[in-house]
Amino acid sequence: MDRHVRALGWINICAGAGGAVFGILSLLWMDRIVQLLLASSSRRLAETVPASATYLTLLSAVLLIAAFPAVLSGVGLLRYAEWARYIAIPVALLDVLAVPIGTPIGLYALWVLLSEETEYLFLEPPRRTRAAAPR
Repeated sequence: MDRHVRALGWINICAGAGGAVFGILSLLWMDRIVQLLLASSSRRLAETVPASATYLTLLSAVLLIAAFPAVLSGVGLLRYAEWARYIAIPVALLDVLAVPIGTPIGLYALWVLLSEETEYLFLEPPRRTRAAAPR
C-alpha cells in the first residue's frame, strides 16, 4: 500500500496544480471568452452570454478553491501525515463526482485511503533510506 499512498499523493498534487492553472487562465482570459461567445452567437443566443460568463467564472473559482486541499493532501500523503487522510477523503469524494476522469481517480483514492493497511501505514510510516551511490 506504500506505493499506492505515494502515487495518490502525486495524483492529488498534479490534479490540484492543473486545476489551479486552468482556473487562473480561464479567469485571466474571461473577457476574450465572452467576446468569442458574442461574436460566434446569433442575436438571440447573445442574451445567454452573461449567464455563460457567470457560470464560467464560478467554475473557475471552484477549481481554484478545490485545488488548495488537493495539493495540501497530496503533500501530506507523501509525508504520511495523519491529517492528510482526513483532507484527502473529502477530496476523493468530490473527485468521484467529476465524471469521467475524476470518477476512477476518486474511487481509487477511496480504496487506498479507507484500506485497513493504509491506516497502519500512517501509524508507523515506512522509513526511507537513500540508495547507495554507485561507485
